[in-house]
Amino acid sequence: LAGLSFSPDGRRLALGCSKGVLIYDARRWASEALLEGLDSVILSVAWSPDGAFLAGGAFDGKILIWRAASGVRERICAGHAAHVSGLEWSRDGTRLLSGSLDGTARLWDVRSGAELRQLGTPEASLLAVRFEDGDRKVRAALGNNTVRLWEAGTGRELALLAGAPGLISAAAFAPDGLFATGNGAGDIRIRRLDPGAVERTLPSGEGGAAVGRLVFTRDARHLIGVTHAGGVRIWETRSGELRSVLSAGPGVLEAVALDPGGRCFVTVGQDRL
Repeated sequence: LAGLSFSPDGRRLALGCSKGVLIYDARRWASEALLEGLDSVILSVAWSPDGAFLAGGAFDGKILIWRAASGVRERICAGHAAHVSGLEWSRDGTRLLSGSLDGTARLWDVRSGAELRQLGTPEASLLAVRFEDGDRKVRAALGNNTVRLWEAGTGRELALLAGAPGLISAAAFAPDGLFATGNGAGDIRIRRLDPGAVERTLPSGEGGAAVGRLVFTRDARHLIGVTHAGGVRIWETRSGELRSVLSAGPGVLEAVALDPGGRCFVTVGQDRL
């Protein structure tokens, strides 16, 4: 797996790697800087809302926070027992939300690096996390095809949504309540985060290829997925129609990132960006 994320202004692209985080100039597609890590691959990355800081989640469970301009490492947040699969900053940039394959979500104080709260218990790998309701709530998708909602301030569980039986390999949330999952057999499902909402299976256009990552466009009108067979699929969320089938060539695609302006998206694989 690899972390991939555009800066809020769309001018830079961060890519997690074994040495830390590579920063690219997204206008010239040229390497700009390396934010040095520790001895573990960075598997998830997230920019602070103002673009001043970058967080990277590592395979060993640690979270590193750098100043994006200087490359100086400011903090190391330690607590997860398995690799960090998702990161999201609070809107004011003071807290960081992380999810891990250890089955927990955690809230961190960015200034001190202290863990504020642990959410959940190690029952299944956690694949995606999201702040909701003005950062007062935390939504998480787990590999056992359940979605949980917690109150960020107390850790109290507010809701549990169960999907179809089976394990999932990728998950994504949209701002308007849509939720998408993909599994190792290439099945893509989408539903709303409401009890009783109908779950719909999307046409994969590629039989049997495991889903690596999923991401919604900012307006939630489209869903983009990459597979371990080097394929890219784009669906219209309202109709479920498969709109585009692209190929990046043979090989595993591990991540996808959308330009904040909606102009393009970038994929990364084992040997290419």
